Amino acid sequence: MLTLDNFEEQINKEILQRGRSYFHNQAVISLEEINDNQWEAEVEGSEVYTVEVFLRDKEIINYSCNCPYDEKNPRRSALLEELNKIK
Repeated sequence: MLTLDNFEEQINKEILQRGRSYFHNQAVISLEEINDNQWEAEVEGSEVYTVEVFLRDKEIINYSCNCPYDEKNPRRSALLEELNKIK
């Protein structure tokens, strides 16, 4: 089960590091809870991409990004870092 507490252990280390770089460089330029437990963020990389995460408490139910790198996606990692900071 992927959660906000354990995602760092389950995401590829290279992707996690790139996501942390996005996070520390404040590339998460907007974050909003658009429905109960549904979060949407804009994350700036080579372009601005929209990332969504669905949570149940701290469990990550689903997440998506409109970028071409869905499986190896540092923007999702950056969003999870941001959510972990506020949850």
